[in-house]
Amino acid sequence: VDSLRQAHEATGPDFVVYHGVVDEEADGPVEVALPTADGDRELPAREVAYTVAEGEETKFPAIIGAYDAVASWAKAHGRELDGPPLEINHNDGDVFRIEVAWPIR
Repeated sequence: VDSLRQAHEATGPDFVVYHGVVDEEADGPVEVALPTADGDRELPAREVAYTVAEGEETKFPAIIGAYDAVASWAKAHGRELDGPPLEINHNDGDVFRIEVAWPIR
């Protein structure tokens, strides 16, 4: 992400799209993105379920709790997860935060 920020002026927070499982045994694939005014792709508008993790909660394996919370909320509300989840990174204060957003239907 640092190299992207050096090469481009960001118009929003960087984010990661997880197209596959990332854990001790698998590494994705993942897509790292930085919104820019001259970007060549746009994410489609989608309804998502999300939660926010802060500080120590953003580190692996604690971040899994955020994914579990989103999945549990979706199930409890009769919704289905529908596509790859995103982690939207916010480093704009004293505490690092990650929004875990998962498309739903």
